Amino acid sequence: MVPAPPAPAGLDSVTIASPATAARTLVLALATFSSVRSANRTARAGERSLLARAQPLRLQLRPSDPAEKIGFADGHWAQVTGGRASAEVGDGALYLSVPLHNVGPDAGGPRGGASLGPSRVSRDGRPG
Repeated sequence: MVPAPPAPAGLDSVTIASPATAARTLVLALATFSSVRSANRTARAGERSLLARAQPLRLQLRPSDPAEKIGFADGHWAQVTGGRASAEVGDGALYLSVPLHNVGPDAGGPRGGASLGPSRVSRDGRPG
């Protein structure tokens, strides 16, 4: 066996190995950063896809669909024919109904309604 040549003066194996270890650590850190960033991007894309599929999709009924009877909390009933909305004036109330059907994967119930403020309706059904 041939002996290894002696190291130049002032350089030993520890001095030579230290920059090499630092370079390997830097490469590993960059690879880890890139991998985590890619995984986060993939997770966000998957979440958007899942949320898009979970949203209810409500469509207006076709004119050929049968009439529907809709009940309100105060006992008032309205009948709407396919593809048409209904607006009725009662005792101090305005009843609005729109027939919809759900074609999405999630439950398609209404999220609620709100009054825009006090309103007056005259006896003949016109705002007044």
